[in-house]
Amino acid sequence: MISNRAEILFKETPPLVVAHFKCAEDPYHPDNNPNGYINFGTAENFLVEKELLDKIAETPALQAKHLHYTYPWGSPELRQSYTSFLKKFLNIQCIGAESVAVGCGLSSIIEILSYSIFNEGDKVLTISPLYNGFYHDFETRFKAKITLSHSLDYQGKLDLNTLRQDIEKERPRVLLINNPHNPLGYTYEANEVRSIIELAKEYEIKIIADEVYANSDFGEKKFTSFLDPQFEDINYQDSIYHLYGMAKDFALSGFKVGFFASTDKRVTQAVQSVAYFHTVSTQTQHTVTHLINDHQWCSQLFKKNKGRLSESFEILNQKLRDLGISHFPSESGIFTMIDLSSYLKEKTSEAEMELFNYLIDDLKISITPGQFFGSSELGYFRVCYAKPQKVLLTFLKRLEKIQEFR
Repeated sequence: MISNRAEILFKETPPLVVAHFKCAEDPYHPDNNPNGYINFGTAENFLVEKELLDKIAETPALQAKHLHYTYPWGSPELRQSYTSFLKKFLNIQCIGAESVAVGCGLSSIIEILSYSIFNEGDKVLTISPLYNGFYHDFETRFKAKITLSHSLDYQGKLDLNTLRQDIEKERPRVLLINNPHNPLGYTYEANEVRSIIELAKEYEIKIIADEVYANSDFGEKKFTSFLDPQFEDINYQDSIYHLYGMAKDFALSGFKVGFFASTDKRVTQAVQSVAYFHTVSTQTQHTVTHLINDHQWCSQLFKKNKGRLSESFEILNQKLRDLGISHFPSESGIFTMIDLSSYLKEKTSEAEMELFNYLIDDLKISITPGQFFGSSELGYFRVCYAKPQKVLLTFLKRLEKIQEFR
């Protein structure tokens, strides 16, 4: 016997999960398995593995205290180290260790926050296309409702008037912003961040700022946090809930470490209480503390990562240009959206899925259809390109065969 809640979770395996596990069970390797699946659908970073392994190997030995319980919302050492990290690398000066909660990944942090602030049916407005995991994170267990604002187009133009209209129409409890944006790789400019905060204040709605790609900006526009001191004059920082994690900038998706931070004491206390069910092992916290404490190493890591992201994106950009495939002008993150609409047999979601299945079954490459991101246009696919150059070139070689689908 199982509960109705559990039934919802596994009654049908989503196509993206099926594709992910196909790739995991028979993964491409240039020497050992050259005909395996290539996964460019999952947002993971493979560009700084050596640097990470070398640094992790230097982690100080565990002490007796690491064998026992610590605070469920994160060890004092990790939370203090994280506040110093925020000051240095995100220019967030207003957060102290008492304002931080640690959980086992950002999905867990979002679940904790959802449990703490949402009632069933509360609306969460976000800018489409959106990170598709938000549907699961916000809606599945705590029944918040994701609604979309099509205010950012595929040419990289943010329309604040459209965002205002959508706020007035939906009357959300929260405005959810990926900053930088997933899946477009869009970097919000400081004046845009200011305008969004001012809109939220005008309509008295909270902001969840997911800034997990904060140090993956490689273009001309630079990241600006929603908690940057330049916005203190708006007097709204208590209504901004900041999210970060180790999976993207640090490429440590397997560590499953996420952070919540807010100057709203009541919400922070609620999040810290619920974190009891989402604790991170003391060994992992010890290692992460070691990593983020070394600001010089972090600076070097981020510089190398940004350089390699830029190189990978330029290789992708050049090949797509040769194939006549347009894409979003990404400047951050580890992904972009490419336009394969000319390969759709008709302008329907079914035709988009037919192309997706062809790519995974015939070409053995996995990229994600835009319909799973709430895209306003059919035919766009997210490509996650933070891979070693040899893997990237093999992916692009296989993608050439898409011409045969017509």
